[in-house]
Amino acid sequence: MSIRKILAQRIISLVLCAMPFVLLAQAKWNLLPDKPGKWIYSYHNEPYGPNAEINYKLTPVELAAIKQKMAEVAKVLHQNPEITNLMGYDVAATSSFYTFYCNNKTSPTDFPQAEISLKFYSLWGDNAGNVKRYWGEAPEVDCFINNMQPSDKQYQYIAPTDDVKDVEFNNSVKKLNELFIRPAIVKEIAPGITAYADGTIVIAEPDKPYWIPVTFGEWFDLQLAFQKHDSIIESKKPRFTEQEMHDLNIDPKLFENTPYSFLKKDKAAFPAELLLANSCTLEELIKKNPDMAIPKLSGIFQGIFFPHMRLNPDYFNKSLPKSAIQIIILRANTSVFQGGSDCSDDDAARTACCKFAGSVDFQALQKLLIP
Repeated sequence: MSIRKILAQRIISLVLCAMPFVLLAQAKWNLLPDKPGKWIYSYHNEPYGPNAEINYKLTPVELAAIKQKMAEVAKVLHQNPEITNLMGYDVAATSSFYTFYCNNKTSPTDFPQAEISLKFYSLWGDNAGNVKRYWGEAPEVDCFINNMQPSDKQYQYIAPTDDVKDVEFNNSVKKLNELFIRPAIVKEIAPGITAYADGTIVIAEPDKPYWIPVTFGEWFDLQLAFQKHDSIIESKKPRFTEQEMHDLNIDPKLFENTPYSFLKKDKAAFPAELLLANSCTLEELIKKNPDMAIPKLSGIFQGIFFPHMRLNPDYFNKSLPKSAIQIIILRANTSVFQGGSDCSDDDAARTACCKFAGSVDFQALQKLLIP
């Protein structure tokens, strides 16, 4: 066979292979706002990773009970008016186990954590009558069971070292990584139910703190422990020689003003009553003592925001069965509670997802917080 014929055959093959994609590109797809949608609930398990059942040692009875609890939570979420009569979009609700890893440990609970992801898929149709779901990344609402983490910790994660000799440093890293900055409260919906500005909505037992504040003294001590050990580790690394510093015009005094030295001065300047106060009650303390001077943090710590919090290790009642739901966190658009959220969109799926949090039956979810 001649080279000309081989090339011709290859060109024809390429054209035939590309034809479906050309036709698809030519087809015009439009949103179908009047097309009835579907609610699709499913359970998913991974063989390993954060969504695997094997992360928890469960009996068949415990596993069945937890899966039933997931389905009950999903049922309450499905009662939301935004998704009871679906028009123009499908909602795919997928439940699975979920393990939040932090410093290679799960959050402080022996109770299995679960996740229910609600994905809003808009429906599209072409001029030939074909219908399909939106094929890109769909907007979603996430629901977490027995996981107390906020949506955005607003805190830089510090990686531990691989050197087994750096035990004290890694311990200080672990404790510092437990801290996070409490997001601003958007609305106290009901006792135990609070919406935060970062998209976190907590459904917990009333009068039972799930996050506990850190005092200024604790914050200083944790930072000092970390910076001290960090300085020791850094000192082991090669430094500039005197000649290199001279050649690069580096002032040797730059190495005297370390974060550790800044922190020591800052802590010494703080009044004793301030060190004992947590940052949640700082405003209250200032009202009682209007003449109190509030020292400002110096150096690299300028602009640090408060209040700092950590998860409450005593929140969970360990006498309850593993299937008990003790806290639920929704991650959704919380600006709907402020009245300024514009959820209008040509895509009904995006509109429904945006408005979802405003129509949740939070009391019904809170009633599930029982054995």
